[in-house]
Amino acid sequence: MFGNVSNAAPKIFKGGFARCDNLKYAIFNGSERINNKLELEAKNSVNQWNGITPYVNIKKGDISTAQIILDMGRMDPPSPGKLGKTLFVGADGNNVKTSDRWVKALCIRFNFDGTKENKYATTVHEIGHALSLAHCANAKKHSFHIMHQGLKDSYKVTKYDKKKLKYKWEKRK
Repeated sequence: MFGNVSNAAPKIFKGGFARCDNLKYAIFNGSERINNKLELEAKNSVNQWNGITPYVNIKKGDISTAQIILDMGRMDPPSPGKLGKTLFVGADGNNVKTSDRWVKALCIRFNFDGTKENKYATTVHEIGHALSLAHCANAKKHSFHIMHQGLKDSYKVTKYDKKKLKYKWEKRK
């Protein structure tokens, strides 16, 4: 079932970080203390993407130097059904488009009613956006992939998602 991977070029963003082999992530939780549960979820979410290609490596950093900021469940969604959002910041500190170069990505997982697996999958999904991955082109065919938009049938990065990541970053070497 998960083995079917199309030979077509995967959907990726044209823009992105200049490099992804030495990225840092940090959790932003406002004034609230970051608990061990959030720390573990963040680490496990990031590790879903580590090791797929040598050109993507994300480690824990501090909020002042991290390129990927995870905001996990602190804010209510702006509209019903909205699970998460990723914002991209350019070198000048302004928001940029997915076709531009960015130096920071803010991955937001909204506070929504769902299972812990749904919330975990949303965090992994938003990190995928930070790494320049777009949503799957065929939503019905790819509903079990982490880059599927909306609630997922799976919370693991699949072969298709890995192919998208390799396509984006290995072609840059």
